[in-house]
Amino acid sequence: MISPTGVSRLEKEGYDKSELTIDVTNFESGLYIIQFSNERSLVRKKVLIRK
Repeated sequence: MISPTGVSRLEKEGYDKSELTIDVTNFESGLYIIQFSNERSLVRKKVLIRK
């Protein structure tokens, strides 16, 4: 998960479940980018956190 300033805030490797819950309590408001990848594909999603 990459912060609005370009800093990596969270990395999780070896995750193989169909759902992922991320605690964003300590994250500042802003637009974040989440990247999911495996050996066949790469997906990036924008997530807006508002507090």
